[in-house]
Amino acid sequence: MIANKFRDNAYVIGYDIMNDPFAANLYRDASLVHDLTKFDREYLASFYERIVETIKLEDDATLIFFSPGQFRHTIPLLGGGMLSNTGF
Repeated sequence: MIANKFRDNAYVIGYDIMNDPFAANLYRDASLVHDLTKFDREYLASFYERIVETIKLEDDATLIFFSPGQFRHTIPLLGGGMLSNTGF
């Protein structure tokens, strides 16, 4: 596991689980585009919880970074502008 390999590395400040996650199958569930928090609530949160539990078994001191799902508010084609997710 990556956390086991890097837990004592002074140059690693944290783990970025998934950079800018995007729901891949909007055709199967079009509500993901309209309900801006559905992907985060129903899919991403449980995924993050499982990954964090696994990382913490090997390394409970290093930071873990999270990014919210990208949807209408971040994609210009869907009527939004680009927002920085720094700090989420």
